[in-house]
Parts: sequence; structure tokens; C-alpha cells
Amino acid sequence: MPAMTAAQVWAALAENAQALNGPVKVARAEYLVDAAEAAGDPALYAQALLDVINAYEYCAEQSKLLVPFARLLRLWDRDAGAFDARRRHSLFWYFKWATGGMLRVPEVPLTSITGWLAEMESRYRQAGHSPRAVHMGRHRLARATGQAAVAEREFEAWLDAPRDAMADCNACEAGDQGWWHAFNGRDEEALRLWEPVLGGQLVCAEEPHRVLAYSLLPLLRLGRTDEARGNHLRGYRMAKGVANLRSTIAMHIEFCALTGNEARGLEILTEHAGLLAPGAEDATSRLEFLIGTQVLLRRLSAAGLSDLTLSNIEQPAGIARTGPATVGSVAARIQEQIDELCARFDARNGSTTVSDGAAERLTAEPLLTSLPLGSAGALPTHEVTAPAASPAPSVSRPAAVSLDELVAEAERLSDARHPHARQAFERIAASGHELPPVIAARIDRNRARILLEQDPAAARGALCSVAERLAQLGEAAEARETRANAAFAAFLAGDRDTAESEAVVIGAEAEAAYAAGDLTARQYLNARSLPVFIAFNALTRQPAPTDAATDAPGEQGEADPQLAAELVRSELEITEKLGDPGRAAVYQRMLAQLAFRRGDHVEAGVRLAASRDEAVRAGQPWDAVEPAETLAQLALQQGDTAAAEGHTRDALVHGGDLLDRAARARLYSLLTEALWRQPERRLEVVDAALRAGDLWEGTSEPDSLHSRFIAARAYAGLKRHGEAAALFDELMQRVHVPYDGAGIAMAREQYADCLTQLGEHRRAAEQYLAAAALVQHDPRNRLSHARLAWSAAQALQSAGLTAEALPAYRRAADLWSELGNLPARARCLRSAAWLIGWAKPEDTDGQSNDDAPARWTAALAAMRSVLAELTAVPREERAEPITVEIGHTDDQLRQMLGCLREAEQQATQRTGADEPT
Repeated sequence: MPAMTAAQVWAALAENAQALNGPVKVARAEYLVDAAEAAGDPALYAQALLDVINAYEYCAEQSKLLVPFARLLRLWDRDAGAFDARRRHSLFWYFKWATGGMLRVPEVPLTSITGWLAEMESRYRQAGHSPRAVHMGRHRLARATGQAAVAEREFEAWLDAPRDAMADCNACEAGDQGWWHAFNGRDEEALRLWEPVLGGQLVCAEEPHRVLAYSLLPLLRLGRTDEARGNHLRGYRMAKGVANLRSTIAMHIEFCALTGNEARGLEILTEHAGLLAPGAEDATSRLEFLIGTQVLLRRLSAAGLSDLTLSNIEQPAGIARTGPATVGSVAARIQEQIDELCARFDARNGSTTVSDGAAERLTAEPLLTSLPLGSAGALPTHEVTAPAASPAPSVSRPAAVSLDELVAEAERLSDARHPHARQAFERIAASGHELPPVIAARIDRNRARILLEQDPAAARGALCSVAERLAQLGEAAEARETRANAAFAAFLAGDRDTAESEAVVIGAEAEAAYAAGDLTARQYLNARSLPVFIAFNALTRQPAPTDAATDAPGEQGEADPQLAAELVRSELEITEKLGDPGRAAVYQRMLAQLAFRRGDHVEAGVRLAASRDEAVRAGQPWDAVEPAETLAQLALQQGDTAAAEGHTRDALVHGGDLLDRAARARLYSLLTEALWRQPERRLEVVDAALRAGDLWEGTSEPDSLHSRFIAARAYAGLKRHGEAAALFDELMQRVHVPYDGAGIAMAREQYADCLTQLGEHRRAAEQYLAAAALVQHDPRNRLSHARLAWSAAQALQSAGLTAEALPAYRRAADLWSELGNLPARARCLRSAAWLIGWAKPEDTDGQSNDDAPARWTAALAAMRSVLAELTAVPREERAEPITVEIGHTDDQLRQMLGCLREAEQQATQRTGADEPT
């Protein structure tokens, strides 16, 4: 192959500079260094060396840049004339990369690093540069080797030295300085420094990507969880797949592991599984990624998932086993690699700073048990091949627990009407102790009660048998209550007559026993409650009346609502006199349901509040959840969002750990709706909606996804488009699950709006066009169709896709015309006219015409056509918007005339230049 000429190398360097970062760019840059040296042009050789150093830095191969930098420095000493102002600036700038790169390679001795820093200081001084960058390098060296006092002294010197052209950009400096504050426990100071970076006032090629990751754990330590979540969503989206940000990606994995998001951390690891294999990256970056990964794997192991298969991750080298890689096998190999890398750094540094830091991170405990991030991922526990776990504590107890202790606990929970009372009796059954007959009967009674709704006939038989056993054992009160349960089972089985006749007998027995002092008030109330439950359930198990005002007895055989209400009120009065607030809460809840059937929401609300209060007074807050939840729903219907929020939060507090997943999902969905209706509470909407989404996962996919879409919309409403887009990115693949065509179109439009704000115009155009296609044949969404078509045209134009944008504007103009919106049509056509003038020759209707005056002439014709259409409306019929558009069109016509004249002048000059002299 013939050697490249200098001109060819210059052209190749320019082309490679525009290539995407990656191995191909690096390989091409390395080749061009040799080609440039062979060409014998010092300036060309200098540029090639600078380009390959740049490629190493941004393609995560920093460990290679020391050699070309040394060659570059020798060239400078030999022929400074090869460096113009830009190359001279790059030479001194890359000094920072070289000295920093040495620090990240443990094989480079400390004496070499300190020598290079001294060389850097000397050359900076000779060139008139500030020592600021030198102090920054010495600070990094001291902190890496564990010299805290020196690091702090150099940190202060760094801050005191004046900024000049060699200082890192403000964003990068803020990131590094804030890291040092956070490392030393000064989280507030770190976040104060990072604020302009996180807020977008200070940005660069690598910021705020890094600072978003640096801020995660400090924010959690300060309790600012909403900000931490937002920074993870936005930051990971920016860092994902960027070769030289592997340390940043590791921080996001670590964040997931420490916030109860191991499943999400595993997704991120899987997306970057290739980074686990050794490559050309420097040792520090590799160590950082391995530590972040190991934090995650340790959390998974602690959760009993050591044998979980890791898909898309190869079995580590050196593991003597076949089959797929698992959490345990990968963790073992990674720990070996971490130990080996730490040992290399410690040996070079003469301290254990690196290994101590790694150990501290690896043993960190979670900072939060749960912080929903909007990911639908779940740990695939079905793939775990570990031996079956022993029975859960809720099913069995160690044999060391005595029978008396188990019985005492069960009776305590039963007396408290606690939801776990039945489980406590099951623990007795599973304890292995020989059970007294009374205890065995109670266990059987609890099991029979579970059958009431599933198989009332079977439940009745079992309850009658238990009642006989209890009577034979001398437990008359318990036998009577069990007979009442059996009578209610008869009612549920369809034998109301038997149930009511038995209720009369049981009630009479209870009256006599209570009068004789043989029953407590609670036992007495339990026994006499049967008629109330029969009457109430007979009513509520039939359809509600269609006429809410009707409260009269129904046909024969139907329940009488007035009688049911009177029975409940009467029993409530007796219950309140005898001081049983827990049972009073039940009756108040019944009266609330009866009021709802009558359409009396005012009384229903009063009764619900009373039920909630009685349950709390009884020490049974779990029974306050249902009335509080219903009060929240009622408040939402009445438009009282603050009350709805308060009732929902009360329900969550009352239920606490006793709430099952479905109940918590309902409550967080209710809280989401209450907060959504308060526009100033959008950030709180995010948290509630994401929690609801997590809780619905595995139960109701439409509810789970809808909740997460709400979170994305809330972020968008806060103009936090990066966070919103991160959620939309993941959700859009399943947008068809919760929504119909119109709903999908709305979600796509909202996603596209976020992408537009982030400058991702091509992707935004795709979403706008897809949304428009969904509604184009729906006559109810003609306005949405026109708006989406217009937005698509604007996005196509912003993406530089002129050939696609031009017909899109014309299509949008036609749609606005169909709606009779002439001002909007005019704006679309004006945009199309400008595109004709600006377009490249091949972009204008497929015509190959590089005659700029001809294009601007066509554009002028299109603009005049717009003006003619607007002015065709009679003056007396022109609304103000049309008058405004006439003015805008007239102004733009004059601007376009100027463009035409300029194009004609340039064409004349080119023609003259081409003529022979």
C-alpha cells in the first residue's frame, strides 16, 4: 500500500475527529500517527499525536496516552514551530491528562509521577501559566496515596491559585472539588458546589454526567431522596454506553444496590456486561466498575440469591464449574480481581488507602430499603437453584419456644382482634407440642372460619363439630360464639331461616348468661351480634337500588333496608354503653355502607369518620384503614384534594406493616390522584406514583404502567425533562398495555416534547409521527392530529431532515385548513417557504438545483402565496390573529427579499471569479 501524502493524512485526521468514540476511532488514530511521522511534516505529526491522545482519553484507553504524550513533548523541545496556538494550548492541556493517567496505572512509580508533576510545574511557569492545574494534580496524588493533610493543603492551594486557560472548566473543577468535600463528610458543602452543575448552568462534555453520579449517596445521606432519584434517572440516561464513564455507571449500580433496587442494578450491569472483561481501560476505572458491581452482587447474595443465573454475563475465567454464570461465581471472581488491583495500588502507594476504601464501600449497608425508580424489573427468583428455604417464621417457631408462650401470644393477638391472630394459632399447630384439647379446638375453629366465604356448607359442619367439643370441655361462652359462627355459615349457604332461628336461641342464652354474670361484656356482644350481621349481609349482598331516594322495604324475600339500619343503630347504642369501641367501629362502618346505598354521602362521611376514630380508640388502627380509604375517595369526589390526601396518609399510617401489597397499591394510587390534582405538588406525585407502580407490579400491569406514566408526566410538568425521558424510555415499549390509541398518542406526544427539550429532535420526530398516525382517522382528534403533524415538521427541521420536513409542514398546513385555522396554516406554510430557500439542492422536492437565487425565488413565490391567502379574507371579516399573521408574513417577505439579493450578489461574484482575466 503506498504511503499516504501529507494532504491525505490531514484529510484523514479531520475525518477521524468526527468519528464516534470507540475502538475503531482509536485504531485509526494510531495508524495515522505512523502515517504522519512518515510524511515528514512536523506540524502534521504533532496534530496526529494530539489526536491519538484525545482518542485514548475519550475512548476509555487512558493508560495508553503516556507514550504519545512523551513523543509530543520531545517534538515540542525539538521543533516548537510545529505547534500553532491551538496545538500549543493542547500540549499544555494534555499535561494534566498525562499526569492524571500515570496515577491511574499502578505500575508507574510515585517517583515518576512526582517527577512529571515537577516537570509540569516548570513548563507551566516558563509558559506563563498559573500553577492551579499543578496543585490540582498534587492534590489528587496525595488523596490517592492517603496523605490527607497534604491533600487538604494542596486543595486549598488549588483554590487559591488564579484560574487561567489551563484550568479545568468550571464544571469539572466543581465536580472534583465537591467530591473531596463529600469524601470528607462535608455533603452539604459538596452539594452547594455542585448546584450550578446539576442545574445546568455549568456544563461540558462530561458534566453533569459525573456530578449527577457523585451526588447520589450524599443526597441519600442528607435525606433528599427525591433529588437522588431524579439525579439517577437523568444521570444514568446520560452516561449509558459512554466508554469513558464506566466509573459513573458503577456509581449508578451501587446506588441501586443501596436503595432496594437490586433488580434495576442488575439490569444496568447486564447492559454493560462487556465492561466486566479486562480491556484497555486504566486500572482505576476498572477497579471502580468492579467495586460498584460487587456491591450489587453482595446485596444479592445477602438476599439468598447466590445461585441466581446472570444472563448475558459469561462465566468468569478461573471458575472451575460448568453452566451459566451465577451471582456467587461472578462475585467470587470479581472479589479476586478487586483484591489484586488493590494490592497493586497499595504496593505502589505505600499505603492501604485504596484497599481500605474498597472495603468500606463493599461492606456498606443499604441507605434505604425502598426507593422506587420506575423500573418494572424484578429479581427473577424463579431461576434460583438454591435448596428450598426453611419455613418462614410466620409458619413455624423454633422448638425452644414453650407452648405456654405460644398460647399466650395467640390469646393476646386474639383479644386485640389483631389480623395475625390466626397465624399465631397456626404457629401453635406447627410447633410440635402436644396440644391441650381447648387449644386444638380453637385452631380448628380458626381454620373453619377461613372456609366461610369459600365453602359455607363445609364451614358450618366444621364449626358445629368444634362447638360441641368446646361445650364438652366446659367452654360454654366459646361454644356459643362458635354456634353463632355456624349459624352465619348457614345464612351464607342460603339457609336464612335456620340462621335466624338459631340466632334467636343463641341471643336468649346470651341474655341469661350475661344477667347471671357468666359472660363478659365482650362475649355478650359477640353472641348477640348475629341478627345484625344476617340483616346487614342480606341487604348488601343484593343489588343496590337504582333510585337512591328509595328506602322502602322490597318485595317479599328481599332485605328491608330500614330494618337493617334500625338493627345496626340499636346494637351500636348497646355496644357504646358497654364500652367496646372496636365493635362500635364495625357498626359505624355498616351504617356508612347503608347510607351510601341511600345516596346519603353526608351521613356516610360522618359514620366513616366515627368508625375510624372508634377503631383507633380501641387500639385497633388496622380497622381504621378501610374507613380512612373510603373517606379519601369521598373527598376526591367532592373535590377536596387536601382532605383526600390527609385521609390516605392516615390510612397508610394506620395500616403500617399490616397492609398487604394490594392495599398499599390502592392507597398509593389514591394518594397519587390526590396530589396530581394539586399542581404545585408534582414532585410528591413522582414518589407516590412510582411507589404505586412498584406495588401494582405482578398484580395489575395496566395499573403499574399507568402509575409510572403519571410519574413521567409529573417530571415533565416540572420541566425536568431528563428524568421524564428516562422513565418514558423504559415505558414506551409497553404503552399499549394501559392505553388505547388516543392514550398512546398522548403518551408519545409527551415523550416527544421531552426529547425536543433535550435536543433529541430525530427521536422526537419519530414519536410525533407515530402519534399522528394513531389519531389521523379519528374525527374526535382532528385538532390533536394537526398539532402533532406540525410538531413533527418542526422536529424534522430541527433534526436537519429538510427533505422530510418540507412535506410535513405542507401536510400540517392542510390539516389546519380543514379545521378552519388560517393563522396556524399560514405559520406552517411560512416555515415551508423558508425551508425552500435554506434547503440543500437535493432537499427541494427531489430536484437537483444548486442555483441559490432560483431557490430563493421559489421561496419568495411560496411566501407571497401565503400573504395572498391571508389578505384574501375581507378586512371587515379579519379576526385579530389573521391581521397579526399578515404583519408577520409581510416582515418575512422583506427578509426573504434580502436573502435573494445576497444570493444573487454571491452568484455574480462567483461568475466573475470564474471568467478569464
